Amino acid sequence: MINQLSSKTTSNLLLRIAQGDEKAFNVFFEQHHTSVFNFCIPILQDRKLCEELVQEVMLKIWQMGEELLDIQNIDGYLRRLARNKAIDFLRMQQSRKRANDFFVAQAEISSKETEERILLREARKLLDQAIENLSSQQREVYCLFESEGLNSYQISEKLNISRSTVQTHLKVAKKNIRDYLRRHIDLAVILIIFKLF
Repeated sequence: MINQLSSKTTSNLLLRIAQGDEKAFNVFFEQHHTSVFNFCIPILQDRKLCEELVQEVMLKIWQMGEELLDIQNIDGYLRRLARNKAIDFLRMQQSRKRANDFFVAQAEISSKETEERILLREARKLLDQAIENLSSQQREVYCLFESEGLNSYQISEKLNISRSTVQTHLKVAKKNIRDYLRRHIDLAVILIIFKLF
């Protein structure tokens, strides 16, 4: 009986989220944040990465719209989504490590430290420009997350906005930064920027 009631409550919540109800999404987020976070910790072993992953998973739920209504087992779906995102994160980390290893090896072989310093300065400058091009809200959320290390809950408290709004700003900010960097830099600088992240 309790499971039936819980299932009906979840179905109702998903229906409201599919209709764009932000309050329902916030309730859903609070209900499932900890379980998704705890599921990711053994895989990623990094609390900040897990927090970022939770945000991406929840953003995906918010963006699904009516597709949410086709999900039979939301807990299983969230675990599968979290596992896939965690695998993506691990792949990205490996790729950044390879880029970092490449530059370490190049620095040992090459005597062109001046060139690397120039590229590093250019990379930092372009990254700063990319951040500067964000909307004021995106920039504030991004800087609180990346520079000050706050999580989405702390940012929402500090800025007095919902966690889902924080997640949306963070996701869009990261996409805008990546797009800006792709348009303005060459491969050498991209690899150096991987060192900065």
